[in-house]
Amino acid sequence: MPAALPRNPSPLLVGRDRERAWLREHLTDALAGRGCPVLIGGEAGIGKTALVEALCGEARERGALVLIGRCYDLAETSPYDPWVELFGRYPCDADLPPLPGAFASRGSIGKITSQAALFASVYDFFVAVAARRPVLLFLDDLHWADPASLDLLRVIARSLSLLPLFIVATYRTEDVTGNHPLYALLPTLVREAHADRLDLRCLSDAAVRSLLLSRYALPGHDTGRLVAYLCDRAEGNPFFIGELLRALEEAAILHRHHDGWHLGDMTHAPLPMLLKQVIGTRLMRLSEETQQTLAIAAVIGQDVPLSLWATVARVSEGALLDSIQRAVEAHILVEHGDGAWIAFVHALTRQALYDGLLPSLLPSRRRVYHRRIAEALITEPAPNPDAIAHHFRQAGDARAVTWLLAASERAERAGAWITAAQRLEAALALDEGDVLTAEARGWLLVRVGSLLRFAHPQAGIAPLEAAIRLGIASGDNLLAACATSICGALRCYFHDFSRGLPQVEAGSAALDRLPAADRARLDALDLVGEPLDTHSRWVRYALFLAFVGRCTEARMVGERAVARFTAAPERGRCTPTEPYPPVYRALGIAYATLGLPDQARAAFRMASAALGALNLHAGHASSLADELNWAMLPYRADDRLARQTLAVEAEQVWERSNGVLHTDLAPPQLARLSLMVIEGAWDEARAVAVTAHAVDGVGFHQRLVRVPFSVVANHQGDTETAWRLIREVFPSGPETEPGGTFFLAALPLLRLAATLAIEMDDLPVACQWLEAHDRWLDWDDAVLGRSEGALLWGWYERAAGDVSRARERAMQALAHATEPRQPLALIAAHRFLGELDAVVGGGQDALAHLDTALRLAETCAAPFERALTLTALAEVYTTTGNRAEALTVLDEGRAIGTPLGAKPLLARADALTATFATASPVSAARRFGVGASPGGLTAREVEVLRLIACGQTDREIAETLALSTRTVSNYVLHILNKTDAPNRTAAAAFAFRHGLA
Repeated sequence: MPAALPRNPSPLLVGRDRERAWLREHLTDALAGRGCPVLIGGEAGIGKTALVEALCGEARERGALVLIGRCYDLAETSPYDPWVELFGRYPCDADLPPLPGAFASRGSIGKITSQAALFASVYDFFVAVAARRPVLLFLDDLHWADPASLDLLRVIARSLSLLPLFIVATYRTEDVTGNHPLYALLPTLVREAHADRLDLRCLSDAAVRSLLLSRYALPGHDTGRLVAYLCDRAEGNPFFIGELLRALEEAAILHRHHDGWHLGDMTHAPLPMLLKQVIGTRLMRLSEETQQTLAIAAVIGQDVPLSLWATVARVSEGALLDSIQRAVEAHILVEHGDGAWIAFVHALTRQALYDGLLPSLLPSRRRVYHRRIAEALITEPAPNPDAIAHHFRQAGDARAVTWLLAASERAERAGAWITAAQRLEAALALDEGDVLTAEARGWLLVRVGSLLRFAHPQAGIAPLEAAIRLGIASGDNLLAACATSICGALRCYFHDFSRGLPQVEAGSAALDRLPAADRARLDALDLVGEPLDTHSRWVRYALFLAFVGRCTEARMVGERAVARFTAAPERGRCTPTEPYPPVYRALGIAYATLGLPDQARAAFRMASAALGALNLHAGHASSLADELNWAMLPYRADDRLARQTLAVEAEQVWERSNGVLHTDLAPPQLARLSLMVIEGAWDEARAVAVTAHAVDGVGFHQRLVRVPFSVVANHQGDTETAWRLIREVFPSGPETEPGGTFFLAALPLLRLAATLAIEMDDLPVACQWLEAHDRWLDWDDAVLGRSEGALLWGWYERAAGDVSRARERAMQALAHATEPRQPLALIAAHRFLGELDAVVGGGQDALAHLDTALRLAETCAAPFERALTLTALAEVYTTTGNRAEALTVLDEGRAIGTPLGAKPLLARADALTATFATASPVSAARRFGVGASPGGLTAREVEVLRLIACGQTDREIAETLALSTRTVSNYVLHILNKTDAPNRTAAAAFAFRHGLA
């Protein structure tokens, strides 16, 4: 998890940023002499006390005197108890006035001559204290306060406006009924004292998700399960959330292993004892008859229709209404506005009743009630299949299977594919051959696997493999072929291309070979989002070919599919101008890889238009993100308006896709993650990448995560994370063959591995990674990545000491970046040529290249590229002895690199600055016992040459002299150039001949 996130945040303070800011503003006003009372209401466990205690901590830090008085749930409360406790916390400080006489004896109240005199003395006391020090008074749980304490509060509160005195009081809204003394006081305080009121609401699902992500590093699917579990049961109550999490941990359902947190089956998770006690206390106020009626309501559900309740309970309307009234007063039930429904205050309240908190609800009795409820629901005009299936399941009635299938069909029609899959799985688990034939089971398994790709693609593989076995065993070739094709697609969606792509190809080929009768059955199939007709199944194959970099094949299959669709569009699938959308995504990726940016963007636009028209938000978001990453940023990075427009559109569509993708916990900013890296929003980008990588594991959206994540990690000096991300894609290192992962996202990681090896001065390993990069590019004639590959070979040659060969590679990189034009690649090529020209003495040429790179970086709004170029420019100025200009551009580079946390860049700048503090060439030569340095070597170059002669590598020299490896490599090139030495051995010999070593 990100280091900035707390490890164990309290549920009571999660999602309260707005409320805390609001209270902080009131505190600021009070400290400035504009005090006022604030009244905070909310249900039990909502976090009122925790919120104010956090405010008290801030008030203490700002110099305020904080006094706290609490009320307690006792049958009889003594007068002024919260004030007695509050004054009991008053510090013994000579600089503060003494306590009022009535409260001078701490822990009790003294003699009171009259209430008016008491109130006056307390008011005068607070005026005196506030004159010396700002004061915050916190009165907690006022719903338990005695009337006298409330009267004293009223007197003090209405005179705060000119005092640095802040009063905050909390109360439970459900306990403040019409006959409660606080009920009338609340509007009075608003009217007389201009009190502000804050009603704390339940936490949103997003806040619960944020809490879990910061506390437990669970896989995305498990995080989603836990969010749903908590939201269904605690309904946003922070105290209940905390207790449920505690119970899950104590039961080892939520547990930590060495590899992180794991979540087990929560079906039978225990209800926390503390919650049972809270709810049990409320139930004790009710009669046995009312408790029994409530037990039946608990079986019906969270929301209870009165007509159904009366039918199942077999009680009169009058008796039912009496029970409801008593349960509402006990804060067990709440009525709906229309009077036809009631609901339990919390799902946990219902669960406590259902789980046996009431003796009248033993398991055998529950089954009877469930069956009775299901049979009553069937008679309704529009029966709800989900509710009926649920009650039949709980009753152990075989009729549940039929109703689960009906519920699945309804969910599928509504586009609720995850729910549809869950209903099918439940039906399959319940059926023991009474309802479903073997063939029917096979096709249901296919449908489950198809639907589960929206929830968790890997979970869909097992049912599909079972369907394949059933198809083979029964001789149903259509079933086996469909299951094989869909299973392969799911593997590919999860980037398991090495196994998935052959399955897609084999399944599609098997479908092509079907006899006429089976083809007719195939045409009648209606599997959501699974195109198995003749054209569409090969279109999907084209998309996976493009993913793995077999782009020439993908282009051929895709263009042929477009031609076929245009000539004869299939009814119900598409229109002549909009064939199945993935064909355009396939072509967009293929065109981008093959260096055809205009065609790529046009294809992506077609894909997005088609997907948007079909309201397929998940695919639409992915298509827009791919266009941004692989067509816009490589080829049109300097079109800032267009790239920003596309990024905003991608993020907005991504937000609409939440709840459909299996990675719905991945933040929508993931769609523009690469652009955030280019524009220098590194902290935000890294936080998004960490979250997305955690919830998505190793699959679906990693093509959008790993590259920007690894780039930022490397630029911030976190090479451990960079190597970890590289190893995830290349488990066999540079020997890993193409075809098993997303091609365009793998190429940058190959280059990063080579870069890291060069910076470690491990040239043999760097060579292996560079050769692997060449092999991947040549695998299908990829154009995208050629410039960056040639540039890295140039870095390699420079590190090896061959300036001439390095420049040849740099010129190749420039040529590749020019046609087709790739602005970011052009920046890097010009920058490297500037560095090399400075080494061989081409000062003006070096400045021209670097000036071009700077202008491009400005046009592309790429601050880090500008900082790198400024540092290279400083090296040129250092070489020419232009100290003032070098320091100026280094300062500008540091100003960019510091907020980015670009540690290697800053170290390189520091190393360059340090060169100005070294001795002159003459004094350095004298130190080594010689006259003026031969070859015009500078003092630092003499030091580097001396270490070369000692046999040190560039990395060892960098450590010895506290320089960056890149800076040392540049010094080595300068030395070879000045001494006319073809290699390091010759340079060492030069040093020995001239007495420098």
